[in-house]
Amino acid sequence: MILRSFKSCRSLLSIVFVVSASTLYGDCRLGQGTDLEFNFFGKYKPEGFWGNRLNFFNVNDLLDKAFFARQTLDLTSEVSYGKKTYERPVVEFRATFRSKNLWGNANIFKSTGAEIRVLDATLGEHNHAIPRILWWMRESYIRFPLGRPVGLDFKNRIDLTLGIFAFDLGRGIALGDSYAAGQDSLGFYSDSLVDQYAPGVRLSGDILPNVLSYDFYAALLQNNSGSIAETSAKILSQEFGRRNCPQRGFGKINYLIAGRFQWKVFDVAKLGSLMIEPYAFFNSDPEQRVQFLADASTKLGTAGLALEYAGNMWEFGFDSAMNFGYQRVKGWDRNIIETESRNGVLTFVNSHVLLNADPTDSALCATKAEYKAVHAPKVVGPGFALSKVGKEAQTIINSAPQGAQYNGQKIGTVPGFTADVNAPSPTAVPTDDLYNACNRFRDPYINKLQGWMIVGDAAWWLYKRDLKWAIAGGVASGDANPNEEIIDGNYKGFIGLQEAYSGKRVPSAFLLGGAGRAKRPLSVPSEEAPNNYSAQVNGFTDLVLAGTGLTWLPSDWKKQFSINTNVLAYWEQFPTKKFDILTKKNSEANASTFLGTEINLFIKYDILKNLRWFTTISVFVPGSHYSDIKGKPLNSEQSKQLDAFIRESLDEGLIPNISNHTALTFNTGLEFKF
Repeated sequence: MILRSFKSCRSLLSIVFVVSASTLYGDCRLGQGTDLEFNFFGKYKPEGFWGNRLNFFNVNDLLDKAFFARQTLDLTSEVSYGKKTYERPVVEFRATFRSKNLWGNANIFKSTGAEIRVLDATLGEHNHAIPRILWWMRESYIRFPLGRPVGLDFKNRIDLTLGIFAFDLGRGIALGDSYAAGQDSLGFYSDSLVDQYAPGVRLSGDILPNVLSYDFYAALLQNNSGSIAETSAKILSQEFGRRNCPQRGFGKINYLIAGRFQWKVFDVAKLGSLMIEPYAFFNSDPEQRVQFLADASTKLGTAGLALEYAGNMWEFGFDSAMNFGYQRVKGWDRNIIETESRNGVLTFVNSHVLLNADPTDSALCATKAEYKAVHAPKVVGPGFALSKVGKEAQTIINSAPQGAQYNGQKIGTVPGFTADVNAPSPTAVPTDDLYNACNRFRDPYINKLQGWMIVGDAAWWLYKRDLKWAIAGGVASGDANPNEEIIDGNYKGFIGLQEAYSGKRVPSAFLLGGAGRAKRPLSVPSEEAPNNYSAQVNGFTDLVLAGTGLTWLPSDWKKQFSINTNVLAYWEQFPTKKFDILTKKNSEANASTFLGTEINLFIKYDILKNLRWFTTISVFVPGSHYSDIKGKPLNSEQSKQLDAFIRESLDEGLIPNISNHTALTFNTGLEFKF
């Protein structure tokens, strides 16, 4: 139906908006031709989720469940100009706005984390929730040709795209478009999880029309040089040699450049179509975090090759890539001022400087609970002398020579610092010796990146175009956490950037993809590691998979219907160690590499032309790997639970933390396109 008509005697003669069942169109007519076109469409998706034993596969953890309802609304506007005059649009604009929220949850949005400091002490990060349903820009870009319309005489097509838009390489494993993805729960598959695409610029064109094309792409992933507040932020005081010049400086920009060729080898009815895509990208990230903000930087490069073939009765494809480059971990002073409760009094202490330690005692590597950490100068005791001594001690601590060779070494002596700050009349002692903890300083080192991956699948139509059988397999290299040892080394685990791959012809609803990550912990770290607990890997890395699936799409049904079921098995590529629950340490033997088996079911049914009902069900049966690492803690809270279990019970049926029980998920909803 016609909603509204505007008339003008100048350049625009008329604009007519027309609403159809799926789109809203507008035409701007100049004389008998049409150069300006409008298009508006959207998608509304309400859905519900339920899951049990999602994260730790432990039937004893009664809290590891989830239920929620959610809605996602996308509104997209498109404007193009020039089709009549130039035979194709010469300017195209597209913008998509998104709103997504959980029903009944007031904490819809959370701000980014900000570091909290009290005087000189670092207390961690903090964020706030915004209890309102908001809109944000998922994508917005403009595209136009660099040819005759702008006065350049190029024979072949050359287009320039600027803004926020989707771009990936191959199957999106080496480089995906998941720049800002929603935090979905584990096992809840979503084909629209990306909440925002990366801002960038893309130059694309044809070398041989309809045969060979190219794309060159650059993106700005993080810019910390946009204001004097960012360039002057004092974040590097712990880097070796930066105590007196801790400012961030200019040029700390995380950027990406990428390129690919797409060669259509053939596309004929008899043979089918074959597409080959070689690609490469380079990413420079100057401020990564190993243990502290900006304590590492990475230069990551990846080169790969993808292929896709589609014929009348069968199809196949693969994607493969290899990493190169390095991560440079900076020399760093781990000592920071933090807070502790000392006899009920909030006390500021130095985290990696100890009092009166015995340099011949191996317990020098003990925690602050065994040796008193030095009070920072902001703690003012009952007597002025104690405060004065505290300032003197802090000066010695801050000016100590830096380097791993000084770990565990005496760095100075101060008079009477061990007086009890909580005593009514503290009594000074003659002298106190200050010692570096055994891991205060971390020398610089380099991790060379040498990961690789390959994934492939194929499918056959078994009966007309109604029944399709597919198989899939893949390997992504893995390795131990490269930052557990402070040495130069080679990291052989594959690194994908912005990856959210969930399979193509045999999709995963549980273990893969960006809609949740199963807990896949590495080995318990050594004493020198940044964290006392296992690091975790997720996504398409340190993984071997094999799967098969059937899809039924009955062609004689009046309304479109499809049902797809898949079975996938997963293994670790790099073996980790078994976990000994009594000693809370790894054993010498390797754990089984078999992670488990996933069975999933996807159902889609078009109730109306633009209204679809969908349901996704998944079951994950953990393999022998999880039996071998039962009870492994991933954080301090889980470590406390394990301590209590060892003291009170040794019933294997009640082991806390990670276990090997079956996980279940269920997702259903509607999708209305208009």
